[in-house]
Amino acid sequence: MAADLKHILTAELFHFMVDCRIPFSKTEPIDFVSRNFMSPDFKDKCQERAWPVLLALSRIGLENMPDMMDFLPPPTDPDFPIQCLGLQLILDQAPRALCTTASTDGRYVNSYFDLIAQRLVGTWLALPAAQRPDSWANRKGSMSLDYWILLRLWQGAPLVHNGTVESQERAVAFSEETRVVVEQMTGQRDPNRADRDTIFSDIYAFPRMLRDKGAPVGERVTAATWCWWMLKLMDVHKPIIDRFGRYPYQNAIKGLESTEKEKEWIEKTDHFAEAPPDVAKKVKEDIAQGRWTPLGGS
Repeated sequence: MAADLKHILTAELFHFMVDCRIPFSKTEPIDFVSRNFMSPDFKDKCQERAWPVLLALSRIGLENMPDMMDFLPPPTDPDFPIQCLGLQLILDQAPRALCTTASTDGRYVNSYFDLIAQRLVGTWLALPAAQRPDSWANRKGSMSLDYWILLRLWQGAPLVHNGTVESQERAVAFSEETRVVVEQMTGQRDPNRADRDTIFSDIYAFPRMLRDKGAPVGERVTAATWCWWMLKLMDVHKPIIDRFGRYPYQNAIKGLESTEKEKEWIEKTDHFAEAPPDVAKKVKEDIAQGRWTPLGGS
């Protein structure tokens, strides 16, 4: 199985995925004023290359999935950090761009590809400090702080996508490590430090930040100010998990029943990111029958 996948999970693909998500020079300053770093064109850029890979992976089954580290060079290889991120983008970001909750494809995001991505993240997080692909100490000789901020924040995304208390604690620590480096390198202090109690208690902050406010734009935006916003966006996942032990908006696409408190959250967020009833019904039927509707087949 791993041998077959090596024909499609290649170094060239991993570099392509990174270029789709972070299409900037690794060493030159990045213009944070006029750029949208959430990459709204990411789907269009990666679809042709990423979709066949997702299809191939979806047919293997989680129980037969090989170790994703087998498709990467050794952690000591200078190209390991970029290839590692590229593979992670295939598993974490491409499904979010290409598998909508408007169909049963959405089930694959949280219940299939996320699990593979989280295994990969757990593996590289456990590497010795000198081999960690996310470390500024290891990367500062090969990339600018601007590029590293983007690279590291995409590397940390699967931590917040994991709806467990343990992973959220790890995600908060990951964010703080990023924050400390940026503060030290820029001489600026994250103003959100003064609002930590609210950040970790507001269960509605995540949908509000993502849907209603969006990323900061304008002439005052710098690498640091954009970083502060993105770190806050990652941190506000935690209070939802602390309150419910899972993301209520994922219940429908996972075939789960929501509690009364979760229904209240869903109503107050105007059904933020929730799968429609017909899709939820189909997912429940699939789970009851022990099957998956094939990716792209709904």
